[in-house]
Amino acid sequence: MRGSSLLTFVAVAAAGVLGAWLLGLFGPSGPAVGDASGHDTLVAFAGFLLLLGSMVWFTFLLRRALPPITRAEMVGWGPVREQGRSRFVRAGVVRGFCTGLLSLAALALWNYLSGGWFKGGFNFKEFAIYPLLLLILVIGSWYSAVRVWAVNEEAHRKLIDGATPPDAQAEGRARPMPE
Repeated sequence: MRGSSLLTFVAVAAAGVLGAWLLGLFGPSGPAVGDASGHDTLVAFAGFLLLLGSMVWFTFLLRRALPPITRAEMVGWGPVREQGRSRFVRAGVVRGFCTGLLSLAALALWNYLSGGWFKGGFNFKEFAIYPLLLLILVIGSWYSAVRVWAVNEEAHRKLIDGATPPDAQAEGRARPMPE
C-alpha cells in the first residue's frame, strides 16, 4: 500500500466499531422510556460522529492506497469522455438513486418484519427519515461522480494530452540524437 499502513486501516476500522457500539448497533438501543437525561443521547451522538468519521476516513485511505491511473485506463476513459461530463454525472446519480431505493426498501422490509415500523399507526417522523436518507445517498453519488470526472480528466490531461508520454522509454523507443 502506498502511503498507508495496515495499522492505520485497522485503527480506523476499530474506531468505526467503537462508534457503532456507542451508537447502540450491537445491542438494545435507545434510552429507557421517560429518561430525561441527555447522557444516552450524547453517547449515541458521539458514536454516530465516530462511526461517520471513520467511514469517511476509510474512504480517503482507500483512495490514497489505489495505484496511479495507467495509460491503458486512460485510453478506456476516452469514449466516456467523448459522451460528456453531464451524461457521466447523470449516470452516477441514477446509479446512486437506484442503489438508495433498493437499500431503503431492504431497510423498510427489515423494520416491518422486526415489528418496529409504525408502531401505533403512521408517524411522520419515522417515515421522514427514509426520503432524507435517499437524498443523502443521491447527493453523495453526485459528488462522487463529479470528483471521479475531475480526477480522470486531470490524469487524461497529464497522460494523453502531455507532450512526452512516460511509456515511450519503457517501450524501447530511442530518442533522436541531437546534432
